[in-house]
Amino acid sequence: MNKWYRPVDVAFEVRDGAVYVLDLRDIDAELSPRALQGAAGAIWLALGTADAPRAEPDIVRSVADEFGIEPEEITEQAIAFLTELKSAGLAHVI
Repeated sequence: MNKWYRPVDVAFEVRDGAVYVLDLRDIDAELSPRALQGAAGAIWLALGTADAPRAEPDIVRSVADEFGIEPEEITEQAIAFLTELKSAGLAHVI
């Protein structure tokens, strides 16, 4: 079972209903935050930490509960978004 977590070198802030994520690994590059809203923000906040990664079903359940829907309704989309975050270097999986 995959477990996901936020990288320690990615900063984030919750403001005005959105989660702003900033990759700090390449400080010489032009830094531009990524705004995550709705389910995307909820998925980001549901990620674990390096010391306590969260399993995919737990992440999906957390987001589904927040939006009052069944986990099965969002599992495929949530895992696709987790994969997108991983590809962007904004999430790690073990």
